[in-house]
Amino acid sequence: MHMGESIHGYRPGGYHPVHIGDKFHNGRYTVVNKFGNGVYAVVWLVYDSETRRHAALKICVANREGSESRVSDETAVAQYLQQVRNQQPDGDDEGSNHVIQIFDVFTHQGPNGTHLCIVTEIVGPNLADALSEMYIDNSPPTGIAKRIAAQIAYGLRYLHKHGIVHGDLHIGNVLLYCPTVISSFEDIENEKIRKPCLYDPYRWAGLEPPSELSDHVPQYFVRPCLAEEYIKECFANPASLHIKLCDFGESFLVVPPSSDSQSKPSPNQKQFERTRIRPSHCPVEYRSPELLFENLHSPASDVWALANLINFLLLRQYLFYNSELSRAHMVLKLGKFPQRWWAIWSARIKGPTSSSGSINVSGERWDWFDENEKWCSKRLFSRNDCEVEGSDCGNWLNLRWLWLPGIEGEAEEERAMVEKILRKMTVYDIEQRATAAEVVELIPDNWMREDPREAIRWPRDDDSDEE
Repeated sequence: MHMGESIHGYRPGGYHPVHIGDKFHNGRYTVVNKFGNGVYAVVWLVYDSETRRHAALKICVANREGSESRVSDETAVAQYLQQVRNQQPDGDDEGSNHVIQIFDVFTHQGPNGTHLCIVTEIVGPNLADALSEMYIDNSPPTGIAKRIAAQIAYGLRYLHKHGIVHGDLHIGNVLLYCPTVISSFEDIENEKIRKPCLYDPYRWAGLEPPSELSDHVPQYFVRPCLAEEYIKECFANPASLHIKLCDFGESFLVVPPSSDSQSKPSPNQKQFERTRIRPSHCPVEYRSPELLFENLHSPASDVWALANLINFLLLRQYLFYNSELSRAHMVLKLGKFPQRWWAIWSARIKGPTSSSGSINVSGERWDWFDENEKWCSKRLFSRNDCEVEGSDCGNWLNLRWLWLPGIEGEAEEERAMVEKILRKMTVYDIEQRATAAEVVELIPDNWMREDPREAIRWPRDDDSDEE
């Protein structure tokens, strides 16, 4: 059972110690319960005395990795999104419904430092936890996967339309949204929202409590309040399933694209003029080659991450291997890297071998290709990834298990269509890669509109597509 953050995170520069009943922003927000935590923040359920409604309060750690520039970027993005909502309503932009709504942004001074605080609408658990709860390790039903994928694409288009690079698009930053669960005080203690559950932070960590309590550590920890029933409520009616993009800790503002959001940037607004170079904290399986080789963030790197996310939703596996296999797998699927990346990958030709003569895989070029740039690795990819050793990896969106029946008929036509979209989203040249707006245009409208239970059925891992 995941209880929450580590006690070691409560230190100068770390989390802010919070207790039930604490008030923030001149007494406006009162802490009622805890939603959960991440590496860089803890999110609390609060009551807003001005609006007389509940909200979510994200309190970031005082000193985030990456220095003050990332905090400044997140503050600017959050304030800009709040301003856009207030001054430029996008009622006709479906994407606005799939980006978390921000109500307030402020800072709070505490014993561990100064913390950025962002108040948002209430959303549910992240999609990674939700899929694990609902389907364990299996893929979600095809219709649900397509509905979620389309909503993420619309949300990303909305961000790019307003000149925002997300920078950390992955399944953990996609949240379920179920507005009917918490609408009044009466809903706070129902079967979907647990009462505050307090526990000793030291004993939970297997530590003896100190003789004197520290101001840097809360007197107690609070268990996350969303019960499993909340997830089930969100999935109860697949036709109403709703997600929102969140977490702008790696985001930044860029030159907004042209007013015609359906087209590529104009000549004086090319992708490379809307980039930033800095280390990426996005999970490696979502990183584009320009991030792997050059730490180059742009709207195009978000689109690459979206391609991997779509593939994961449909098959519960990533488009490219993570860790040391990712670069080689990209080459097998997409062809040789541009020369500047090929040279960066490794200037050496032959890699080291172990005492037994086997290859020590390090992820460098020499582990996979010889001096003639031909595949030479002794390490085989699975049949699902490469039909013939060293060849192009064949069809994308391969089924996860070999004993499943092949995709045929309408399902195969749809699989081929999705493959074409993913290939446009994973072009090496960021100026030629599809934009988020183009992806939305390529995705069939029925992914968003039809009841997921009526979608074309693909064979599943459990050979069942029942809701």
